[in-house]
Amino acid sequence: MRGRPAPGRRGPPSFYATPGTFTFLYPPGHRIPFIAADDIGAIAAAVFAAPGAFAGRTLELAGDVLTGEEVAAALGRATGRPLAYVTVPAEALRQNPLIARVVEVATKLRVDVDIPSLRALHPGLKTLAAWLDAGGAARIPVTSPA
Repeated sequence: MRGRPAPGRRGPPSFYATPGTFTFLYPPGHRIPFIAADDIGAIAAAVFAAPGAFAGRTLELAGDVLTGEEVAAALGRATGRPLAYVTVPAEALRQNPLIARVVEVATKLRVDVDIPSLRALHPGLKTLAAWLDAGGAARIPVTSPA
């Protein structure tokens, strides 16, 4: 397992970011919903403004549904540094049974997000690329390749 902790971080070395990679929990090709925090707030405000329209409904929230490889590519474009997608190794997951179970369950779940309906409710709903372009990229710590 490779990787070193960022200054001030503790934990299994396998969970640390290795320069030049985007490391995440899910296997290649697994689609993951993403949403910007301010989009959650805007949608919540719309729901609170019209509670009758949403009574008894469940809204799955996402501005984008992407694979880890797609996220790595978007982050690489935004930071100007190509990133390879790396899945946290199974042996590292076994070090934390709770996280291993979350990954096991999440990879079996299918989340169907109706992004067009969410965008009708909140026209400013951001994709990952839009969030990155709107300042999100500046929030991403970038490490140089080792």
